[in-house]
Amino acid sequence: MESLFFNAGEKRYRRGRVSLPCGGTMLRIDISNALVVFETLELGQKTVLPIEGLERMALLAMVEQGGFSLQSRNKATKWEAKAGDSLLFTSGRQAMRLHIFPDSRLFAVAVSDFFLKRYCSGRLNDPVDFLYNKMQNDCDVCWFDRVPVDALSLYLIRKITQKAPQSRSLPMRAEHDAMELLLHRFELIDMHDETLESESLRIAKCARAHLLKRFADPPTIVELARMCATNPTTLKRAFKKVYAETIGAYVRRLRLQRANQLLRDHRLSIAEVAERVGFRHHGHFSRLFFEAYGFYPKDLK
Repeated sequence: MESLFFNAGEKRYRRGRVSLPCGGTMLRIDISNALVVFETLELGQKTVLPIEGLERMALLAMVEQGGFSLQSRNKATKWEAKAGDSLLFTSGRQAMRLHIFPDSRLFAVAVSDFFLKRYCSGRLNDPVDFLYNKMQNDCDVCWFDRVPVDALSLYLIRKITQKAPQSRSLPMRAEHDAMELLLHRFELIDMHDETLESESLRIAKCARAHLLKRFADPPTIVELARMCATNPTTLKRAFKKVYAETIGAYVRRLRLQRANQLLRDHRLSIAEVAERVGFRHHGHFSRLFFEAYGFYPKDLK
């Protein structure tokens, strides 16, 4: 594959189909010289793509159906993804081989390191800083994070891939949608401060493990403190110190993230989604969802 980020030509926005070696095509959209989007099209059989000439980059891959495997050239590392996976990779300058399974529908967003550098903050636990620093070494391709594909991510990627070529202000709109997708995906990364004292980390991680299992019907602070062998005051202080948010805010975020995933299932009503994640009133759920994501659940349905 040719270099990704320096082939936009005279236009910053370019859109076209790429023929694949084993048949089928892939949609490629150069949004700018730092953002490239791909979507598989008409893919009926397994496809193997050798990928070379890579720059340092982050790669967001989403699998709607089918799957893929990604392997380093020296075959030392290999990752596989199946339908419903959303993965983040970083790459130095190493070649790799991509195996796309038959009848797969994949989306990918490649982001250059110099694009991410604009948004580095210098703060601990900032995912942009983490990704940028990780790709500065000439490392192999590295898997970084995996979460389920959610309704909002699919909504945003389709806004990019399905835009009519004659749309007004298309390059600016496409970059805005790509930025919104990346921002949303980065916020799903569960990062915390590993430099804190061991006891705070122990308590916070213990609490998080219990909340991940019971966020729709979470234990009270007193119950959670007992589960983590501490007292309520120490629990709340440790959790806020490690995860930079209160336990209540974290539970609300878990509920909304899970709701975002459930909204992909068109058999469920919004009220049913709200009830499954622990909201009694779907009107209240819709308002919180909009405050978190900028879209109402009905927009994604």
